[in-house]
Amino acid sequence: MSEPEGRVLPIYLVMDASGSMVDQFSTLHEGLVSLREQMEESPAAAAAVRFSMILFGSTVQTMMKIEDFNEISNVPSFSDLGLTNYTIVFQELARQIPLDVNLLKGENYRVLRPAVFFLTDGYPNDGGDWRPAYAQLMNEANKWRPNIMAFGVGAADADTVKEIASRPQYAFIAVAGADMGLALGEFMAALQRSVVSSGISVNAGGGLLVADPVGFTRIDAEEID
Repeated sequence: MSEPEGRVLPIYLVMDASGSMVDQFSTLHEGLVSLREQMEESPAAAAAVRFSMILFGSTVQTMMKIEDFNEISNVPSFSDLGLTNYTIVFQELARQIPLDVNLLKGENYRVLRPAVFFLTDGYPNDGGDWRPAYAQLMNEANKWRPNIMAFGVGAADADTVKEIASRPQYAFIAVAGADMGLALGEFMAALQRSVVSSGISVNAGGGLLVADPVGFTRIDAEEID
């Protein structure tokens, strides 16, 4: 049997592209372009990460299939996907992650547990109760279940964001009254730091590292009376 090619961390950027996000698409696009450029300057980190981008609204669209940053030639544009349906995006992750992991294993990589960076700016208002689809994705019997970092901006509900995060320390929400554009810029900056540092960590035998976005608070932070 041949030696493994190395260890890789699949990262999924899952972003709300509902109508309320339209004015912020340029900020998100610029952040992704910056991320790609940063990874070009960090080839060792890029080699340890595989990246995918999924947008959701009333429908779900995989804009970047799981791939090496060195293979990403351009960042696709965003489009208005209507209402906010969480159900379909958790169903899509449950379908796609096993395919991607098996693809990477077939290329002789050792694959770490996937990481999902989930960004939303409001309440789910389409597709009914999303929790059964989430529970299926995150069931402990599902060996492909990901780590989910959940980030809320704008009108996002803190309790909902906390439910989506796979661990309490992975739930973040922008401070009340924060400018949406600035908050999303800070989210993209934190994503860049997380991806680069995680790639470096994987190369050194570690794993996922998550950077706190400036201007966000961890939802589990509570003051004891």
